[in-house]
Amino acid sequence: MKRLILLILTFSIIYNPPLFGIYLADFCAIFSLVFLFLKTVTGNKVINKKIFFNLILPIFLILLYLLIVITFNYQSITNLGTHLNILFKLIPTAIVISILAKTSDGVVEILFISGIIQSFLAGFSYFFPQLQQFFISQLLLAGQSQIVSALSGHRMYGWAGNLTYSTPIVQIMILFLGLSSNKYKKLSLFLSPIFVFSSIINARTGIVVLLIGILCYSLINYKKIIGILFINLSILSMYFVLYQPSFILSLHSINPTINWIYAGMKEIVLFFYGQEVGYFGYVTSAQRTVLPDGISQIFGQGTRLMGNTTLNMAGTDIGYINDIWLGGYIYLICIFIIVILNLVRGYLLSENRNLMYTLFVFFTLIFVNVKGYIFSYNAVMNFLVILLISLYYFNPITQSKKILND
Repeated sequence: MKRLILLILTFSIIYNPPLFGIYLADFCAIFSLVFLFLKTVTGNKVINKKIFFNLILPIFLILLYLLIVITFNYQSITNLGTHLNILFKLIPTAIVISILAKTSDGVVEILFISGIIQSFLAGFSYFFPQLQQFFISQLLLAGQSQIVSALSGHRMYGWAGNLTYSTPIVQIMILFLGLSSNKYKKLSLFLSPIFVFSSIINARTGIVVLLIGILCYSLINYKKIIGILFINLSILSMYFVLYQPSFILSLHSINPTINWIYAGMKEIVLFFYGQEVGYFGYVTSAQRTVLPDGISQIFGQGTRLMGNTTLNMAGTDIGYINDIWLGGYIYLICIFIIVILNLVRGYLLSENRNLMYTLFVFFTLIFVNVKGYIFSYNAVMNFLVILLISLYYFNPITQSKKILND
């Protein structure tokens, strides 16, 4: 029973799937807050110094800073929503996950299982349109825009609250977490096609994140045959895509998702040849990179351009631009300092001290913050916070290697 609760908590807080108009992560947060309250009143210590000083206090201080900026600029208090979600939904749930998992190894195991489940759900919904439409209907019931229906013709596969941005990224991150683990390396390699497939059918960003992972893995583990295998498979795939047009064109006429992925891969290749087309043309457009005026660049204006209709200017989903509009360069620098410090501390606390995975996470965050604002309440941040709290909650150097039994 504990294991089932652990799986539900982990899957729900990472992917935030909706069911009958309600996001399951909200129920998990309520359960976690009650659980921690009961633990506290019975004399158990549920928050240690590492969690408080490395995560809770920095996020709380950023929250206070943004509250001042928002108040000064007469912006909506709802712009604090993502930070409040991290404090009152994500962190409590992540602590409960660590308590139930009993060890950091147990947390890695349940994260990996959650990623496998999402991978198969994405694959099943790709091959069975009725299942995809059920998941789409749940998103609509939860209040998401009708645009999800429009996108379902070539993407939106799986059961998650954000299928077009953070979920595809976290699928690749979980894959490389498994590849970094001695226990799950072989299984991860075996399941890598379904992980990659579940990512790129929803967002072509997954292709670049995969390449970042391959590069980091190959540089650090240059003697490992797995790195060579990944590189060879990648080169072979790129060869078929770029130099066998008859093969790809035959797929174009069959499936719009393949066509969409192929177009994205061409955009990436053309970008390296100096041609800014598609999304790369979008992110380099002067209209999409407008910054606030004067001192607002330093302190921000307490709002974001994404989805904002009150500023009478073009919106943008570029994360760095949105971060500067929200809290200025001060906010952007602070969140990067928090991320870097936590990655370094996580690396030092990790028993295996896996440099490859630490570098992979760092470079991935730098890249994906172009596609959207990644430093928010989403699958990627939720996954990383769960992983970090498991390291802060336990002492991996001395803890038992026992995984939670049924």
